[in-house]
Amino acid sequence: FGSKLANGNLGQARTYIRTLGDDFVIFIPIDMMLPGMLVGVNGSIAAGAPVTVPEVGVQLIEAIWAGDLLRAQRIQLLLLEHGNRTAPLRQYGRRTTFEGLRIRGLDVKEYPRWRTRPMSKEHLKLYEDCIKRLMDELAQLSTTAAAAQ
Repeated sequence: FGSKLANGNLGQARTYIRTLGDDFVIFIPIDMMLPGMLVGVNGSIAAGAPVTVPEVGVQLIEAIWAGDLLRAQRIQLLLLEHGNRTAPLRQYGRRTTFEGLRIRGLDVKEYPRWRTRPMSKEHLKLYEDCIKRLMDELAQLSTTAAAAQ
């Protein structure tokens, strides 16, 4: 059994683990994955970038599992920078996931009970540019890592 700490921090995560034991599974926001997994957090029930660009979340976890902390740090920083660049889009709530998946080529439909207001053309363009930039930065990081080996 476990819990998602949607607004939690690493101190709270450690308190849960210490109190409930190592079998208790903790999930935290993706922006704390690197330090979190180093102190016993199991993963993230992510929103945002790891949903629309799952490659970034997968590569972050794989780097942590492999003990490649420099690579994990670089990926974590990419996620944080992407979050800063897309901050103006937070006003749209779940709409960002919907539009992000469409940008990635998935023909998703809006859930009828969760209507959200449409994004402006300017914000759609910003989001598309941010997703492309994140994917390009991740690809460049992967190319650099492959060349170093």
